[in-house]
Amino acid sequence: TRVLLNEEPVYPGTRQAILTIAGGDTIALPPNRDVDIQLAGQVRVVGSGESIAYELGEGECASEERYNTLTTPSQCDFSFTLADGTRVWLNAQSSLRYPVAFTGDERVVYAEGEIYLEVAKDAGRPFYVVVDGITVKVLGTSFNIRAYADENDTKVTLLEGKIAAQINDKEYTLTPGKQLKRDKTFGETSVRTVDPAEIVSWTRG
Repeated sequence: TRVLLNEEPVYPGTRQAILTIAGGDTIALPPNRDVDIQLAGQVRVVGSGESIAYELGEGECASEERYNTLTTPSQCDFSFTLADGTRVWLNAQSSLRYPVAFTGDERVVYAEGEIYLEVAKDAGRPFYVVVDGITVKVLGTSFNIRAYADENDTKVTLLEGKIAAQINDKEYTLTPGKQLKRDKTFGETSVRTVDPAEIVSWTRG
């Protein structure tokens, strides 16, 4: 399949998000630049160096999931919208691996670092986030995950809706204002009450 895009060199130390498309090609998303990328099939990525969105053309019905990965360097956060309408915010030094178009009866993405999501509701296709040994299941809600490799704790904080976090064979159900905290060293897990607005203040600068 022919892929149409404009490749640009990715320089170290620059404050720009990096989009890695299926096949391994990387595309820099410099600030203050318009983005209009034609991917395989009838999929376009449009937006700017601060925010992008995936658009599916008429008749686009992928038989297999083609994954993209968005990565942010230090001192750079980024927001984008998945093909199903889910909105994603990536904090600095984070990444999300996700399908260009979701197929089947599940929506699954893989996260590292810190990420905030407003998941588009779709009762027939639950949404899963896999991060650091935890699988978070949701039908439609807003929540924050913090799982940096150099930090000892992984934290899942719910703002709206309801989620279930699966760790090994145990499931933890969270309600708004609750945070699941897992100690990576000792494997201890606890649930506590927090101020969600403070947890996601990074999404507002």
